[in-house]
Amino acid sequence: MDTLEQNSKPASATPVSRWLKRMPAVLILAFLSFRFFQLHNFKAPKRIDVAQLRLINLDGTPMDSGKLAGKAIVLNFWAPWCPPCRLETPWLQHLQDAHRSDLVVVGVVADSDQYKQAQAFMSSRGITYPLARETPSITNVIGNTAGLPTTFYISSSGQVVHAATGLTPETLMKHYANDALRN
Repeated sequence: MDTLEQNSKPASATPVSRWLKRMPAVLILAFLSFRFFQLHNFKAPKRIDVAQLRLINLDGTPMDSGKLAGKAIVLNFWAPWCPPCRLETPWLQHLQDAHRSDLVVVGVVADSDQYKQAQAFMSSRGITYPLARETPSITNVIGNTAGLPTTFYISSSGQVVHAATGLTPETLMKHYANDALRN
């Protein structure tokens, strides 16, 4: 009888010990899920007056604001050294090509030391949407971005419909752009 008592365990201890062993994994999964939705599904309630951005081309000349008037805008903050940023560029070009008459994609180069590299990268990939410098006026209107890439999907009325930080899949980009076009 003594060996039987030594080998048996209380039935209630097993489920509790399993739960305690899995708790860290559950907490990590919950945190990662929260961060994913926070970064990719953030709907900013603010509006942006695009004229206040005073966009400047990489060569230092002012960007023609007439090209932006009355159109939805996809404002993508990126840098050529950023792998997710480089991955997104053809998807952004697809958006621009699909909606030439009612949407403008603008790539904002977030690293002032990288203007020449950014222009060379875009040219080598056949990317034709305009590139702008990140300027103090952009920072004053939008604020500091959380990371790269960060993309704002802005309706023609100036409402920020979606803001996404980090690599955004092309299908989600299309969805966000369509929301900006509808508003």
